[in-house]
Amino acid sequence: NEGNAAVATLLQYIAPVYIILWFAFRGKEKLRAFDIVVVLLTLIGTFLLLTNGSLSKLIVAPSSLFWGILAGLALAFYTIIY
Repeated sequence: NEGNAAVATLLQYIAPVYIILWFAFRGKEKLRAFDIVVVLLTLIGTFLLLTNGSLSKLIVAPSSLFWGILAGLALAFYTIIY
């Protein structure tokens, strides 16, 4: 058992963070303070859920983390392209 549906859903649905960062990186949108706060809170919350607050260990398998992030990137790509 590598992962679970909750972790997969969490990682997939942080796609808006990837979209915000992509448009900022490409120079198409300027990051506002609200965007920065949202991205930071999302990443902090995700970190806490994936590690239970421990800096030294994940509570999910690395392969689950990889595939979850890849699913989020795919969702972001699909959203931007279509």
